Amino acid sequence: PGALNRVFGLVKVIKGLPGYTETIGLDLGIIGPEAPPPPPPGEGPVPRISVTAIAGDTHQKGRLKFFKDGHQFVQFESRRGTGDWEPIGMSDKSPFIDDRALLVASQAEMREYRGRFFDHGAPSSGWCDVAKATISPQG
Repeated sequence: PGALNRVFGLVKVIKGLPGYTETIGLDLGIIGPEAPPPPPPGEGPVPRISVTAIAGDTHQKGRLKFFKDGHQFVQFESRRGTGDWEPIGMSDKSPFIDDRALLVASQAEMREYRGRFFDHGAPSSGWCDVAKATISPQG
């Protein structure tokens, strides 16, 4: 137990020594290849998301479960009723909770959600399939 942490510690010590160079690191195999850039939007896989309505204080909330599949973030948009798509945030940890108020406090509404990967400050996939949930007032 702990062998990997000891190896990482040794690599850190080696890289901190005054005579260390990148050539030495390559020879020792402690410098790996640079991570490839994420694919341009629309060329790679898209996030997998699902949504369920959960209880809230005054109305239900949308609970979006998702898989990052090695990406930094998932960016979300939502459409309420017949409205336009609107950005609602991005997350690096599942689930994402949509706790926006209902458009009409006493009336249930259909919400649609979509997500895309977001890496290094830019979108890195197309939008996933739309997930839907009905969000209702409490009671």
